Amino acid sequence: SSSENSNPSSVDTSRSTTAGVGYTISPRRLLQIPVPGTRFRLWPLPERFYWNYGVSTRSSRTYDRRRDATGSLVLRNATVGRTAGIDFGADTRPFDLLHHQFQAKRNLTLPQHLREEIGFINLGKVVQWNQSFSSRYSANRGNWLRPQLSWNSSYFQNNGPELSPDLSLRAVNNAEAFNVAWTLPFDRLGVRPRSAPRDTIKRAPPGWLGWLSRLGALSVDATVTRSSSYTRLTGTPRLGYLTGLSADPGLSADSTGPVRAGFGNAITQNQDWRTGARTRITLPRGASIQTNADLSVRRSVYNSLVNRVRRVQYPTLDVDYGKLPEAIGLKRLFVNPKLRTAFSRNRTTEFSNSLTPTNISTSTEWRPLVGLTGDLKNGTRAEFRIQHRGTEAQYRQVGYSITTEANTDIDLSLTRSYTRGQKVSF
Repeated sequence: SSSENSNPSSVDTSRSTTAGVGYTISPRRLLQIPVPGTRFRLWPLPERFYWNYGVSTRSSRTYDRRRDATGSLVLRNATVGRTAGIDFGADTRPFDLLHHQFQAKRNLTLPQHLREEIGFINLGKVVQWNQSFSSRYSANRGNWLRPQLSWNSSYFQNNGPELSPDLSLRAVNNAEAFNVAWTLPFDRLGVRPRSAPRDTIKRAPPGWLGWLSRLGALSVDATVTRSSSYTRLTGTPRLGYLTGLSADPGLSADSTGPVRAGFGNAITQNQDWRTGARTRITLPRGASIQTNADLSVRRSVYNSLVNRVRRVQYPTLDVDYGKLPEAIGLKRLFVNPKLRTAFSRNRTTEFSNSLTPTNISTSTEWRPLVGLTGDLKNGTRAEFRIQHRGTEAQYRQVGYSITTEANTDIDLSLTRSYTRGQKVSF
């Protein structure tokens, strides 16, 4: 592309060229190796490999006209630039349980002494590297033994010329996460076995099994995550850090490790633990309670400054009263009346560089405390809600103070639709 601009005061010209070549191959199924004595197979070739080459050049010049009779041009500035690089990567799954992926970038416009060359071929040098591992497993040992496990890790490195002209400094970070989920089907305790005759009358199981079946399908899960980042390091991190299994790249105070900290290096480390459970409890008359609980703890370290946050969300209830509104006589006023109550409580405790809590925030919310919806006999839609929310914040870092806030809203909505020509009595 090219462009030219001219006016009575200046002249601008610019030229740019862009080109690219891409290549992709998926050779995984070309070779498989059975593992003796097992049903596993080894797939040494990658699922996908790609290679992309791109080059771009640009030049621009700006001239100013002299304000005299000659009107000659005077060069104000000239810019000439060229960028070229190779982006390549691959996805590998040697076993069905393990997946590996990497992406890298080679800079082809580095000075002569920084390039990697094969004869006259310029290979540049890797200035970015990103890789990840992941694995997932689901056990199937019956209705009660079906946990789902997953694990993943990642590593990223940037050692481009923007950090240091000789590419000696690098910014690195990695992360790791482990998750487990398990569903306990208590609701199946009340299901008739497949071997039972079809004409068997379905009854609730006797005794404690009947009470347990009302717990519904109880789902529990837990997650542990970890991440770390270093902004200015020299050297290559340890293998455990490259694979995301360790938060220490090999940095030591006496500079005997494989990496050393550069001037202005910032260290950030985070650890998170979270667990939760949820289920739907069935009650008489078609009523039910949807409930869940969550607990999370976070620990973050920034250059040896430790902060912790603990969050507790319990209880969280969503009550559907089923046919209870009909039992208390609301059906005399409404058609298909429905009652609902929802409640949640959240508590956040912060430890800002302290072993004792510095801030505690507690919030409770009824959305709604009472919620009634239904249609009147004349077709009017009625909605009535009472909502309440309150918060309490305790500040203990400098002195001690408490801030409280409470709000209650009462809403009543009546809606009716009319058609053209309809007779209405007031």
